[in-house]
Amino acid sequence: MLRYVPLAVIVLACIGLHEGLSAMEGWSREWRKLAWTIAGGGKFWVVLLAEGEEIYPMQRVLMFWTHGFVHVSRAHLWVNLLFLVPLGAYAIRSVGPWRFLALYLAGMPLAALGYALLVDDPYATMLGASGGIYVLGGAALVWLWQDTRAIAAPLLWLAVMLATNALFWWLTAGKFAWELHLAGVVVGLAMAPLLRRT
Repeated sequence: MLRYVPLAVIVLACIGLHEGLSAMEGWSREWRKLAWTIAGGGKFWVVLLAEGEEIYPMQRVLMFWTHGFVHVSRAHLWVNLLFLVPLGAYAIRSVGPWRFLALYLAGMPLAALGYALLVDDPYATMLGASGGIYVLGGAALVWLWQDTRAIAAPLLWLAVMLATNALFWWLTAGKFAWELHLAGVVVGLAMAPLLRRT
């Protein structure tokens, strides 16, 4: 069970940050302003890659990770956790806890960079754990292939990822970061073969 500690820490950080910021919004105006500053500063801002004033020192660098822990709503958070927990557990069983952590924490900023390159709005922002989740999803495609040497399991998982994206495209009227998801899958596909299996 100790091997799942890195995943539990990520999950608890996402929940704690969201619930803490939500609670702060109900306090005084100063606390509400602080909550919005933290949430806004946690987002990934494409414009900060070229210009723009940082909210806090090193935001231009740190946003490559902080965006993965900030969520727009409780529903957004829990849908992400619904995928993060089983994919994270599968990654831990496949490559161990420290390689999982390396994959997640190295893949998340690479997926964000892919998002910045693919998105057509220079002022676009995004937040949420889905970049890291899709990195794990891309890696799962590789590991399913390695485990079974049959095309059915990876194709089924790919179909699940595509169906999930189609559903959320419809539910949000196209206002979700599909570019981040695509970049995450590509990063996961590229990184998974580099990680020694357990």
